Amino acid sequence: MISSIIKLSISDFVLRILQNDAERFGFFNKENEPNINGLINKLIPNLLSLRKSRRDEIHRILSEDFARNDVEDVYQCVNTVIDQVYFSDEELEILNEVIWFRPSTKKNAVFDEIEQSETKITGQTTTEYIRGLLNEYSRFPQYKRETIAFDNELYDFASACETSRIFHATVNGKSIRVFAFHYVYGFAYDQSNYLIGYDITNKVVGAIPLCKIRDQYLVESKYKPSEKLIELLQEYYENEEYDKVIPYEEEA
Repeated sequence: MISSIIKLSISDFVLRILQNDAERFGFFNKENEPNINGLINKLIPNLLSLRKSRRDEIHRILSEDFARNDVEDVYQCVNTVIDQVYFSDEELEILNEVIWFRPSTKKNAVFDEIEQSETKITGQTTTEYIRGLLNEYSRFPQYKRETIAFDNELYDFASACETSRIFHATVNGKSIRVFAFHYVYGFAYDQSNYLIGYDITNKVVGAIPLCKIRDQYLVESKYKPSEKLIELLQEYYENEEYDKVIPYEEEA
Protein backbone atom coordinates (compact mmCIF):
# COMPACT_ATOMS: atom_id res chain seq x y z
CA MET A 1 0.00 0.00 0.00
CA ILE A 2 1.42 3.35 -1.04
CA SER A 3 2.11 5.98 1.62
CA SER A 4 -0.76 8.29 2.56
CA ILE A 5 1.39 11.29 1.62
CA ILE A 6 4.14 11.52 -0.99
CA LYS A 7 7.10 13.87 -1.07
CA LEU A 8 8.11 14.69 -4.63
CA SER A 9 11.08 16.69 -5.86
CA ILE A 10 10.37 18.44 -9.17
CA SER A 11 11.87 21.18 -11.29
CA ASP A 12 10.76 24.79 -11.11
CA PHE A 13 9.44 24.40 -14.67
CA VAL A 14 7.11 21.52 -13.77
CA LEU A 15 5.93 23.33 -10.64
CA ARG A 16 4.98 26.39 -12.69
CA ILE A 17 3.08 24.23 -15.18
CA LEU A 18 1.13 22.58 -12.35
CA GLN A 19 0.37 25.92 -10.70
CA ASN A 20 -0.76 27.42 -14.00
CA ASP A 21 -2.97 24.46 -14.87
CA ALA A 22 -4.51 24.14 -11.42
CA GLU A 23 -5.61 27.76 -11.66
CA ARG A 24 -6.66 27.67 -15.31
CA PHE A 25 -8.55 24.38 -15.01
CA GLY A 26 -10.39 25.40 -11.84
CA PHE A 27 -8.65 23.42 -9.09
CA PHE A 28 -8.70 25.53 -5.92
CA ASN A 29 -8.47 24.73 -2.22
CA LYS A 30 -10.55 26.20 0.61
CA GLU A 31 -8.27 29.23 0.74
CA ASN A 32 -8.99 29.80 -2.98
CA GLU A 33 -5.40 29.01 -3.89
CA PRO A 34 -4.34 26.73 -6.78
CA ASN A 35 -4.83 23.14 -5.56
CA ILE A 36 -1.93 21.17 -7.06
CA ASN A 37 -2.88 18.14 -4.95
CA GLY A 38 -6.32 17.99 -6.57
CA LEU A 39 -4.88 18.40 -10.04
CA ILE A 40 -2.29 15.64 -9.58
CA ASN A 41 -4.96 13.23 -8.34
CA LYS A 42 -6.96 14.02 -11.48
CA LEU A 43 -3.94 13.65 -13.76
CA ILE A 44 -2.17 10.50 -12.55
CA PRO A 45 -4.82 7.92 -13.58
CA ASN A 46 -5.05 9.45 -17.06
CA LEU A 47 -1.28 9.78 -17.44
CA LEU A 48 -0.86 6.16 -16.35
CA SER A 49 -3.42 5.07 -18.93
CA LEU A 50 -1.57 7.09 -21.59
CA ARG A 51 1.75 5.47 -20.65
CA LYS A 52 0.27 1.97 -20.76
CA SER A 53 -1.42 2.62 -24.11
CA ARG A 54 1.90 3.71 -25.57
CA ARG A 55 3.56 0.56 -24.30
CA ASP A 56 0.83 -1.54 -25.90
CA GLU A 57 1.33 0.26 -29.20
CA ILE A 58 5.10 -0.28 -29.04
CA HIS A 59 4.50 -3.98 -28.39
CA ARG A 60 2.07 -4.18 -31.32
CA ILE A 61 4.46 -2.49 -33.75
CA LEU A 62 7.37 -4.72 -32.74
CA SER A 63 5.34 -7.91 -33.01
CA GLU A 64 3.20 -7.10 -36.07
CA ASP A 65 5.13 -4.59 -38.18
CA PHE A 66 8.63 -5.88 -37.45
CA ALA A 67 7.72 -9.50 -36.64
CA ARG A 68 10.43 -9.70 -33.98
CA ASN A 69 10.97 -13.10 -32.42
CA ASP A 70 12.59 -11.41 -29.43
CA VAL A 71 9.72 -8.94 -29.08
CA GLU A 72 9.52 -9.16 -25.28
CA ASP A 73 13.19 -8.31 -24.74
CA VAL A 74 13.23 -5.52 -27.32
CA TYR A 75 9.94 -4.19 -25.99
CA GLN A 76 11.40 -3.87 -22.50
CA CYS A 77 14.52 -2.12 -23.80
CA VAL A 78 12.56 0.34 -25.94
CA ASN A 79 10.32 1.31 -23.04
CA THR A 80 13.28 1.84 -20.74
CA VAL A 81 15.06 3.99 -23.32
CA ILE A 82 11.98 6.14 -23.92
CA ASP A 83 11.57 6.73 -20.18
CA GLN A 84 15.24 7.64 -19.74
CA VAL A 85 15.59 9.87 -22.79
CA TYR A 86 12.29 11.74 -22.90
CA PHE A 87 10.85 11.79 -19.40
CA SER A 88 13.90 12.05 -17.16
CA ASP A 89 14.91 15.24 -15.36
CA GLU A 90 17.94 16.50 -17.30
CA GLU A 91 16.00 18.68 -19.72
CA LEU A 92 13.84 20.18 -17.00
CA GLU A 93 16.55 21.87 -14.92
CA ILE A 94 17.51 20.78 -11.42
CA LEU A 95 14.98 19.36 -8.98
CA ASN A 96 14.88 22.51 -6.88
CA GLU A 97 11.23 22.36 -5.75
CA VAL A 98 9.46 20.01 -3.35
CA ILE A 99 5.74 19.31 -3.25
CA TRP A 100 3.74 17.07 -0.96
CA PHE A 101 0.58 15.46 -2.21
CA ARG A 102 -1.89 13.01 -0.77
CA PRO A 103 -3.36 10.34 -3.07
CA SER A 104 -7.14 10.41 -3.00
CA THR A 105 -8.72 7.36 -1.40
CA LYS A 106 -10.67 6.92 -4.65
CA LYS A 107 -7.38 6.66 -6.55
CA ASN A 108 -5.56 4.28 -4.18
CA ALA A 109 -5.77 1.43 -6.69
CA VAL A 110 -4.02 3.56 -9.32
CA PHE A 111 -1.14 4.51 -7.04
CA ASP A 112 -0.88 0.94 -5.78
CA GLU A 113 -0.56 -0.25 -9.38
CA ILE A 114 2.29 2.20 -9.90
CA GLU A 115 4.05 1.03 -6.75
CA GLN A 116 3.50 -2.70 -7.21
CA SER A 117 3.58 -3.11 -10.99
CA GLU A 118 4.79 -0.12 -12.99
CA THR A 119 7.98 0.39 -10.99
CA LYS A 120 8.96 -3.23 -11.64
CA ILE A 121 8.54 -2.70 -15.37
CA THR A 122 10.57 0.50 -15.46
CA GLY A 123 13.08 -0.18 -12.66
CA GLN A 124 12.19 3.11 -10.99
CA THR A 125 11.08 4.09 -7.54
CA THR A 126 7.50 5.23 -7.07
CA THR A 127 8.50 8.89 -6.82
CA GLU A 128 10.73 8.63 -9.91
CA TYR A 129 7.87 7.10 -11.87
CA ILE A 130 5.33 9.74 -10.80
CA ARG A 131 7.83 12.52 -11.52
CA GLY A 132 8.35 11.00 -14.98
CA LEU A 133 4.60 11.16 -15.62
CA LEU A 134 4.54 14.83 -14.61
CA ASN A 135 7.66 15.55 -16.69
CA GLU A 136 5.89 14.04 -19.68
CA TYR A 137 2.74 16.03 -18.95
CA SER A 138 4.64 19.30 -18.71
CA ARG A 139 6.00 18.89 -22.25
CA PHE A 140 2.55 18.88 -23.86
CA PRO A 141 0.95 22.11 -25.15
CA GLN A 142 -1.75 23.54 -22.91
CA TYR A 143 -4.74 22.30 -24.92
CA LYS A 144 -3.38 18.74 -24.74
CA ARG A 145 -2.76 19.00 -21.00
CA GLU A 146 -6.38 20.05 -20.57
CA THR A 147 -7.66 17.05 -22.53
CA ILE A 148 -5.52 14.78 -20.34
CA ALA A 149 -6.86 16.33 -17.14
CA PHE A 150 -10.46 16.08 -18.37
CA ASP A 151 -10.17 12.87 -20.34
CA ASN A 152 -13.23 11.27 -18.72
CA GLU A 153 -15.38 14.34 -19.30
CA LEU A 154 -14.32 14.53 -22.94
CA TYR A 155 -14.89 10.81 -23.43
CA ASP A 156 -18.46 11.07 -22.11
CA PHE A 157 -19.20 14.10 -24.29
CA ALA A 158 -17.80 12.33 -27.37
CA SER A 159 -19.99 9.34 -26.53
CA ALA A 160 -22.99 11.66 -26.30
CA CYS A 161 -22.13 13.07 -29.75
CA GLU A 162 -22.09 9.57 -31.22
CA THR A 163 -25.24 8.25 -29.54
CA SER A 164 -27.43 11.40 -29.20
CA ARG A 165 -27.87 10.59 -25.52
CA ILE A 166 -28.35 13.67 -23.37
CA PHE A 167 -25.17 14.89 -21.66
CA HIS A 168 -25.85 15.91 -18.06
CA ALA A 169 -23.25 17.99 -16.22
CA THR A 170 -22.62 20.72 -13.68
CA VAL A 171 -21.14 23.97 -15.02
CA ASN A 172 -20.31 26.82 -12.65
CA GLY A 173 -22.37 25.13 -9.95
CA LYS A 174 -25.50 24.77 -12.10
CA SER A 175 -26.94 21.56 -13.53
CA ILE A 176 -27.55 21.46 -17.29
CA ARG A 177 -28.70 18.97 -19.91
CA VAL A 178 -27.08 19.19 -23.34
CA PHE A 179 -27.59 17.74 -26.79
CA ALA A 180 -23.95 17.15 -27.72
CA PHE A 181 -22.96 18.21 -31.24
CA HIS A 182 -19.17 18.55 -31.54
CA TYR A 183 -15.98 19.44 -29.69
CA VAL A 184 -13.10 21.74 -30.62
CA TYR A 185 -9.47 21.10 -29.67
CA GLY A 186 -7.06 23.93 -28.90
CA PHE A 187 -9.13 26.77 -30.32
CA ALA A 188 -7.19 29.85 -31.46
CA TYR A 189 -4.41 31.31 -29.37
CA ASP A 190 -5.76 30.55 -25.91
CA GLN A 191 -5.62 26.79 -26.65
CA SER A 192 -8.98 26.23 -25.01
CA ASN A 193 -11.07 23.12 -25.70
CA TYR A 194 -14.80 23.62 -26.19
CA LEU A 195 -17.84 21.35 -26.10
CA ILE A 196 -20.49 22.56 -28.55
CA GLY A 197 -24.13 21.69 -28.17
CA TYR A 198 -27.67 22.72 -27.48
CA ASP A 199 -28.28 23.51 -23.82
CA ILE A 200 -31.75 22.01 -23.35
CA THR A 201 -32.03 23.47 -19.85
CA ASN A 202 -31.38 27.09 -20.85
CA LYS A 203 -32.51 26.75 -24.48
CA VAL A 204 -29.36 28.16 -26.08
CA VAL A 205 -26.79 26.98 -28.60
CA GLY A 206 -23.32 27.55 -27.22
CA ALA A 207 -19.89 26.27 -26.29
CA ILE A 208 -18.79 25.09 -22.85
CA PRO A 209 -15.09 25.21 -21.94
CA LEU A 210 -14.01 21.63 -21.27
CA CYS A 211 -12.40 22.58 -17.96
CA LYS A 212 -15.75 23.87 -16.63
CA ILE A 213 -17.41 20.44 -16.78
CA ARG A 214 -18.05 18.66 -13.47
CA ASP A 215 -20.03 15.56 -12.38
CA GLN A 216 -20.98 14.56 -15.91
CA TYR A 217 -22.99 11.54 -16.96
CA LEU A 218 -25.09 10.38 -19.92
CA VAL A 219 -28.86 10.18 -19.62
CA GLU A 220 -30.38 7.02 -21.10
CA SER A 221 -32.93 8.94 -23.17
CA LYS A 222 -31.88 10.33 -26.54
CA TYR A 223 -32.56 13.78 -27.95
CA LYS A 224 -33.99 14.10 -31.47
CA PRO A 225 -32.98 17.52 -32.85
CA SER A 226 -34.78 19.23 -35.69
CA GLU A 227 -33.00 19.90 -38.98
CA LYS A 228 -33.14 23.59 -38.15
CA LEU A 229 -31.25 23.01 -34.88
CA ILE A 230 -28.59 20.92 -36.61
CA GLU A 231 -28.10 23.67 -39.19
CA LEU A 232 -27.80 26.26 -36.43
CA LEU A 233 -25.26 24.14 -34.54
CA GLN A 234 -23.21 23.61 -37.71
CA GLU A 235 -23.23 27.34 -38.45
CA TYR A 236 -22.22 28.11 -34.86
CA TYR A 237 -19.38 25.59 -35.09
CA GLU A 238 -18.08 27.05 -38.36
CA ASN A 239 -18.30 30.69 -37.24
CA GLU A 240 -15.95 30.00 -34.29
CA GLU A 241 -17.43 32.64 -32.00
CA TYR A 242 -17.51 30.43 -28.96
CA ASP A 243 -17.87 33.23 -26.44
CA LYS A 244 -21.42 33.83 -27.71
CA VAL A 245 -24.66 31.95 -27.12
CA ILE A 246 -27.65 31.85 -29.46
CA PRO A 247 -31.15 31.59 -27.97
CA TYR A 248 -33.14 28.83 -29.63
CA GLU A 249 -36.29 26.98 -28.67
CA GLU A 250 -37.31 23.79 -30.43
CA GLU A 251 -40.81 23.71 -31.79
CA ALA A 252 -43.15 21.35 -29.99
